[in-house]
Amino acid sequence: MKNMKRLLCFPFLLFLVGKADGLSLTLEEKVGQVLMAAMDEETLPRQQAWIQTGRLGGVLLRHDRFTAKEVLKTTNQIQEWATSSKPRIPVWVAVDHEGGAVFTQRTLGSAHFPSQMAIAASPNPDDAYLAAFIIAQELRSMGVHIDFAPVLDVNNNPDNPVIAIRSYGENPESVARLGIRAVHGFQNGGVLPVGKHFPGHGDTRVDSHLGLPIIHHTLTRLEQVELYPFRKAIRAGLPAVMTAHIVFPVLTGPELPATLSPAVLIGVLRKKLGFKGMIVTDSMDMGAITGRWPVSQAATQALQEGADLILIGKGSLEETHRAMVQAFRENRIPLSRLNEAVNHVVGLKRRLGLFRNPRGNSVWMKRMVGSKAHWRIAQGIADRSITLLKNGGDPLPWELRPEETLLLVLSVGSRFRDDAELLAQEVKKRHPKTEFLAFSPDPSASEIRKAVRMALPADKVLVGTFQWGKALQKSQVRLVKKLMEAHPGLVAAALMNPYDVRSYPEVRGYLVIYGITPCSMKALAKVLFGEFAPRGKLPVGIPGLFPRGSGLAWKTGNQKAGP
Repeated sequence: MKNMKRLLCFPFLLFLVGKADGLSLTLEEKVGQVLMAAMDEETLPRQQAWIQTGRLGGVLLRHDRFTAKEVLKTTNQIQEWATSSKPRIPVWVAVDHEGGAVFTQRTLGSAHFPSQMAIAASPNPDDAYLAAFIIAQELRSMGVHIDFAPVLDVNNNPDNPVIAIRSYGENPESVARLGIRAVHGFQNGGVLPVGKHFPGHGDTRVDSHLGLPIIHHTLTRLEQVELYPFRKAIRAGLPAVMTAHIVFPVLTGPELPATLSPAVLIGVLRKKLGFKGMIVTDSMDMGAITGRWPVSQAATQALQEGADLILIGKGSLEETHRAMVQAFRENRIPLSRLNEAVNHVVGLKRRLGLFRNPRGNSVWMKRMVGSKAHWRIAQGIADRSITLLKNGGDPLPWELRPEETLLLVLSVGSRFRDDAELLAQEVKKRHPKTEFLAFSPDPSASEIRKAVRMALPADKVLVGTFQWGKALQKSQVRLVKKLMEAHPGLVAAALMNPYDVRSYPEVRGYLVIYGITPCSMKALAKVLFGEFAPRGKLPVGIPGLFPRGSGLAWKTGNQKAGP
């Protein structure tokens, strides 16, 4: 609580009350307000004309394309263009910035928080609020107004290819409780939170970026599990919801995704759950949509059926805008539906204070983004989240004599090579006689043989496994099992999904860090050498092995009891 009280002394912006009234917009300008287009350095010059003519109401900064300084320069330029337009309505700027290993804008230089599942593993109930509050303050200082977070999906499918560690876990009540804390943290930090992916993406085996998932659950089951966190968050003041491109036959019929379904958007979200905020679509250029419909057609249908803000890819703006305008001119969609959507959009822009000041602030940005205080808080969350599930073999914490050798073998994707190097550096600080091998998630036979040769004489061995979005590669499983034959007491660490142990259940030592981030890698090094005892508890069950809530600690002796 001490950190929270200190942070709350610097509220960047609190939500204000306001409505979208007194506006006089053309049809083209109204349609522009309900569109948000992906933006990067390539599209920015082309989108200038759309913003200056009032025909684009929002932009989504594409992933890892901008530094903080570039974001500030870009967002302030966008607002200059918006103020030169006839309607003079500010353009809001959005990002996908959930925290964790997967959807974090790493190029911003902001404090990099652990994943939502790591936050759920921590025993500190304030961590969800703290992470969201700091993320929001950093983003708002750059001129960003919307964060497509938190994830309110209940991840109860170990084979989920797209949610996993992005979720707070498998328990609907826990997801709701932490999600509400995050919503309040984002709001108090001055950013609009968008709960996603309604009605729930946690029990799928298909990634909606690539295909169209289908969930065959009864309405009773949906109400008890998938809808529960959304219902609770809506009652707690969630201002915006993102829809999922998922078929729920009990609601949508056999083929229609929720994003295009009036039964979901109006029947469930508006009427059943009483949601009065803004409905945002997931990006309409995802495979679940483009595999069956043109973007412009699907976007127009989503608006017709109840969505208020349509998120589109960088190449779809002109065609989608034209299709929507035509639909209203031909009276295929009542103008009242467009007016309703515009009121939701402009009303939230008022509540966010965009009509007073939509810009970033260079002084605040220098003070806030990636500050030492923010990194310390992120590190504390990571330290608290580390979960020990097995501690046999060479039990932790390790106490190595100077002459003893340690072998560190990591399988990681190319995006995380720097983080792998960071772990190696942190381990070598504590035990200089450390050998380090970094392989891809699909190690070759010769790499496996090399690792085994080095493991045979080693006194301690740590192997880190890596996968997100599918089961571990067979070659990676082979690596772990060959290393266990060479060194039966090794410790395995799941660097992304906690479910990795299903592929090597006989391992005698097993740690979970819930995603590769700099703080989580540092926390792993600390735990190995007993700088604190692990306190994390598993937010999901691992079928046949560990129930939700599992987590070991050791008798600390001279060690710290935990952060």
